[in-house]
Amino acid sequence: MTKNRMLTRFAALSVAALLLLCGTAVADPFHRWSPDLGRLKTSADVTTVGMPKHSSHGRDTELGWLDVAAKGFIPVMQRDLLEWSVQPHFSWRSMEGSAYLEDVGERLPDDLYEIGVGTTLRMKLTNGWIVGANLDISSPSDKPFASHDEMAISTTAFLQMPWKESLDLVAMVDLSNDRSFARCVPLPGGALHYYPSKEFDLFLGMPLSSVRWQPIDDLTLSARWLLLRDFNAKVSYRIFGPLSAYASFDWGSDTWLRHDRHHEAHRLTYRDKRVAAGLRWFVSDNVWVDASAGWAWDRFWYEGEDYSDRDKNRIKLEDGCFGQLRVGVRF
Repeated sequence: MTKNRMLTRFAALSVAALLLLCGTAVADPFHRWSPDLGRLKTSADVTTVGMPKHSSHGRDTELGWLDVAAKGFIPVMQRDLLEWSVQPHFSWRSMEGSAYLEDVGERLPDDLYEIGVGTTLRMKLTNGWIVGANLDISSPSDKPFASHDEMAISTTAFLQMPWKESLDLVAMVDLSNDRSFARCVPLPGGALHYYPSKEFDLFLGMPLSSVRWQPIDDLTLSARWLLLRDFNAKVSYRIFGPLSAYASFDWGSDTWLRHDRHHEAHRLTYRDKRVAAGLRWFVSDNVWVDASAGWAWDRFWYEGEDYSDRDKNRIKLEDGCFGQLRVGVRF
């Protein structure tokens, strides 16, 4: 490992640690649609995933990587009629091995990053309606913020309207330059949000649907789908006290804007499907540790404008195992 890369890795880990100390995590996916304002909590989540080297089909090469990610949720203003939050996020993928994007004759970058911040504002009107918007600006790239071509910007405006008891109508408009389809085109969306109790929460619509159900005290089922090809589901069971076991399925992708890509519209994308089983232990009321292991398949990289280009610059990897460790805090 070169000295420069060692310094880069140290800097990346330092940023991840700083984000954690500042209150960095993915907030509960249902919080945004809560009818009650002013009840947000600061939370932090740092995740490390190790993907051992596996062979690339048809090539005498191996490829693996280490992921470090920190995501956060920080309430800035909390009132009964107005709330404002900030969501910093950082990720770093350190590649091991060598693989080439054959159509352009270039190898995958040694390191890939995403550095960004999001913010969400919600306001309740006198008629009970909730209006809001969120904005996210980031740079997912091997050279973050090197130019405007490495910038990903997305924003969503939404309106939440009470319809019946525990049932809201949600309308939204989304604009993004980093979708796999219809980039920079305003796309409308809508959903029904049904929340009859704290044990059940359903958000059914387009482009996002999610559900969380707790049929008994110790069992929780959840799922989330985002247009077009991102889905995850999880079953969690509390064994005793602070210890829970879970199983999960994820089908999704990671995307970057390579600095030296040949076409501005091209995205470097990794996709896979994975199952995992793990344990979550609450060290205290506010701190938890999560360890899991699993199997990933249908794994491939490609660089192109959208999913229809998945056979271009394609690097298909063998199925393989992975391990994951997460540490979280919530206040």
